[in-house]
Amino acid sequence: SILSIFLRYYLIFFLFISLPFVIFCFFFLIIRRPPRSTLSSSSAASDVYKRQCHDRNVNPQDAHHMQKLFETCMPLVTEFRERLNDSTTTPTVEHSLLYCLTKEGITDDEMACTMVNLIVAAGEAPASALAQTLEEIANNREVEEKLLAEIEEAASGPELDYKSLNYSEACVTEGLRLFAPATMVQRVATVDTSLSGARIPRGTVVGVCVHSVHHNAADWPEPDKFNPDRPELHYANHPMLLSFGKGLRGCPGKHLAVAICKIALARVVQMFELRPVPGQKPSGECAKVRKFVEWSVDGIPVMAKRRWTPKA
Repeated sequence: SILSIFLRYYLIFFLFISLPFVIFCFFFLIIRRPPRSTLSSSSAASDVYKRQCHDRNVNPQDAHHMQKLFETCMPLVTEFRERLNDSTTTPTVEHSLLYCLTKEGITDDEMACTMVNLIVAAGEAPASALAQTLEEIANNREVEEKLLAEIEEAASGPELDYKSLNYSEACVTEGLRLFAPATMVQRVATVDTSLSGARIPRGTVVGVCVHSVHHNAADWPEPDKFNPDRPELHYANHPMLLSFGKGLRGCPGKHLAVAICKIALARVVQMFELRPVPGQKPSGECAKVRKFVEWSVDGIPVMAKRRWTPKA
């Protein structure tokens, strides 16, 4: 019949022409298309983080990256709790930060947030300050030669006596002063008080601009100059050095951070001759992105020429 012939040819048309076309459209438009969040976050992030920015508010890109860090840390907290319940603790575990937080009744969310804070504070902050310190040394042959002389005196083959690297530590501390990674510290007033005639009620959040304190000529002669020979230049004792904050709420990892930077600085100077990059502006003249930490849009320009290769 005519109907059977029509249905037969329609079925052939659908199977061999219409269905493949529908599958192709589905694949091209749906499967191959990246998720909307990926498109928006990557394109917006590349736009936001590659131009000068003075907005300290948390934007969607900041929140996106912090959320990714949080989601990475949360499974670690969960696994730590599971292992803690399934096995006998060792002295190493009992001295860990997560163990102490667990015993204090801290929630999983708070523990994961603490881990995010440590990742940012222990990674980005020392790296940023150290990179800019290396740039200053690249532009100061006298400081580099003095550093190298101290390192060679402390060297025994490939090994270094890090405790004797006092000038190296001074360079690190001066770098932390000149390029303080955290641009502001905040404290909450626990009582009604006054400061320089200004009344501060209890509960007021007081912000201290670290950059302004570190560039105050009354406390730091020639504040914009990199000078590791400043008197009484000690990261923990100098009253006007706030790279790690002050008091009971100061950074608990300051000694470790300085040790890491000192070791890295000594090794870099020992192995490489540092020079400025020809034709490239110093980072101080480049546009900045100013958030909790500050970094240059165009990076930190330093040229390194190998001196020697340490034996394995």
